[in-house]
Amino acid sequence: MMEADALRQAQRPVVGGLREMENTLRTIRDEITEVLGDQGGEMVAASGKRLRATLLLLSAGAGGSNDGPAPTVAAVVELIHLATLIHDDSIDDSTLRRGRPTAHVTWNHKIATMLGDLLYSRAFELLTQLGDLRLSREMARATRIMSRGELEEFLLRGTLPEESAYLRVVWAKTASFFGACCRAGAILGGAPSAHQELLARFGEKVGEAFQVTDDILDYTASDHAMGKHMGMDLRDGIVTLPLIAALARAGSEREALLSKVQQARDGQDVVDDVIATVRRLGGLDHAFLTADRLSQEALTILAELPAGPTIRSLDLVARYVVQRER
Repeated sequence: MMEADALRQAQRPVVGGLREMENTLRTIRDEITEVLGDQGGEMVAASGKRLRATLLLLSAGAGGSNDGPAPTVAAVVELIHLATLIHDDSIDDSTLRRGRPTAHVTWNHKIATMLGDLLYSRAFELLTQLGDLRLSREMARATRIMSRGELEEFLLRGTLPEESAYLRVVWAKTASFFGACCRAGAILGGAPSAHQELLARFGEKVGEAFQVTDDILDYTASDHAMGKHMGMDLRDGIVTLPLIAALARAGSEREALLSKVQQARDGQDVVDDVIATVRRLGGLDHAFLTADRLSQEALTILAELPAGPTIRSLDLVARYVVQRER
């Protein structure tokens, strides 16, 4: 099954909820357009995979219902996600996102920061209007953990973290929010507390598998497929699992590989050389196996929940995140 088809099939039970969510995001787009013009509005409307919203809506369905306020909360998680991307791109000085110029390239770093802040505040305004303290608490906690994870990753730049430290950052900056999306959906769907916990754990494992795969794609995917430049992590001094695993296997080649990594900012030829060495030393193979293991752990958790169409779709999502090419 092709990648896009697999995700569309997973989204089939919640296509109505996703449509409602897009209507809410269009309202936000129009608000941003008033301030920043069409380019600002397009940045909000630019459709990504809507993976976090999909997990939330499917988890609500697994709990019993994805109607009511679930599409609004799906819009909230997409706004929070977009805000983090805008801030991340500014911090990383990335020039492309989803094939488009990033916010700080379109305007400047100050406007990018303020736009991200505006999206965060708009997301929480939408959330508090629902009046459900459980949802507000869950999203606030997840955003705090995610922000701390981004800070911890930034402080690790230029260092050589152990695999365990890398995985802790992955959990904090990505997986915790995936888990919060699933838990919020389960709350909205009226799932019992035990099922809420299972869905949150499932989401965290999916998030871990997603991030490890994302880090693999920085070594393997074309600029066109990713919508951003390949090897950006290397150029930014971010050491992820493929390189960590390659260094652990490098033996007498370790110092030479480290020297190349330190020169990664010098040009694409150096980056390509590092990528080839990481591949040859088995770093990518180890990362692929890790992502597959995390996906399988997610499926094991999911098997503890009652079967149904939304559970089958969540199964597809857990498989999709490690099979995607962008």
